[in-house]
Amino acid sequence: MRPSTLLSLALAGGPAIVSAVGTFGFALGVKNADGTCKSQKDFEDDFDVLSAHTRLVRTYAASDCNNALAIIPAAKNKGFKLVLGIWY
Repeated sequence: MRPSTLLSLALAGGPAIVSAVGTFGFALGVKNADGTCKSQKDFEDDFDVLSAHTRLVRTYAASDCNNALAIIPAAKNKGFKLVLGIWY
């Protein structure tokens, strides 16, 4: 492939890469460092820290610690989108 072709492809793809900024999310654990289950307040504190980087988070399993009951209202209060992991 010629260098001019590579440059053209890179320039054409640039806007797509730039538009993806801020769409990456984080996976959150459901337990505190001491092993206790996180509360709604704990999740809200996590969201406050993450808000400078993203508005999207996911969990691995909604049933662990019944975290759906705490993380859903926390995400709503802080304006986050949430992907809940569900295992069957």
